[in-house]
Amino acid sequence: SSAASDVYKRQVDIPIVIIGGVNQKTVPNFKGMGIDGAAVVSAVVSQPDIEKAAKDLRELCEDCFGR
Repeated sequence: SSAASDVYKRQVDIPIVIIGGVNQKTVPNFKGMGIDGAAVVSAVVSQPDIEKAAKDLRELCEDCFGR
């Protein structure tokens, strides 16, 4: 829950980053949870247009994480 993630984030002074299984479908699941960023590889490099995939995923992350 977002309440639990907010509590954890207040207890540590480091960025909270999601990693593993991160893609266009899963990023919205983390909206409003206080996430600072996402680490991705296959969601970008497995696409035919890597540059577009990176741009699209970055925009989605910025929208979901408030950056």
